[in-house]
Amino acid sequence: MALRKCPMCLASMSKRAVLRGTDDLACPKCNHPLEVASPSSYVATWIGLAAGVLCAWGSGRSLTDTMLGWALPVVYGTVAYGVVSALALVIFGDLVVRHQDPAFSTEAGHASHH
Repeated sequence: MALRKCPMCLASMSKRAVLRGTDDLACPKCNHPLEVASPSSYVATWIGLAAGVLCAWGSGRSLTDTMLGWALPVVYGTVAYGVVSALALVIFGDLVVRHQDPAFSTEAGHASHH
């Protein structure tokens, strides 16, 4: 399946919509509920974590003699994680149809009257 395309009608989704990744993500053409595939999220997370660790490790070696030498690598690593994982999600983000869980549907809540 092509990246950032609806699996039902093959309509393209914007990068911004994929990055938002909210619970109300829907295809603009056929209105099917969509979500980012779990493998895409895992890949983006691991790439972001690797970038964060490398950035924190690299900046920690050069900032050991400063007063905030312990805090700046953490900040740099966190920023690198956020930026790189978002970029990886844009690159590797694949969409799948979201399956509704019947336990959380509104009809299930109305059917249980005593």
